[in-house]
Amino acid sequence: MSMSSSGAAANCSSLSPSALSTMAIDAAALAAVTTVTVLSTSDCSGLTDLAAMDTGAQAAIAGNAAVAAAITAAGYSGAQVVGYALDGTSLTVIVKTK
Repeated sequence: MSMSSSGAAANCSSLSPSALSTMAIDAAALAAVTTVTVLSTSDCSGLTDLAAMDTGAQAAIAGNAAVAAAITAAGYSGAQVVGYALDGTSLTVIVKTK
């Protein structure tokens, strides 16, 4: 599992709010994730107006050990996840900064 954390501005430039999901996440797809990128709403402009995160999706993301480790390593908690983008085996998680 490779992980990268916030401060990856290049990722923001290619990340459109319309590409982000706040809905339920497929458990099998989540289990297949090999790369996790954690970005915060303060890293990327235009990500502050996301719809409310599905509580099941937030719990699934926070409950995945590898994803949770990446979120924690970036200095956040699973409760701060407000959106995600899943592209094959790459997951980008958006966390809301306090």
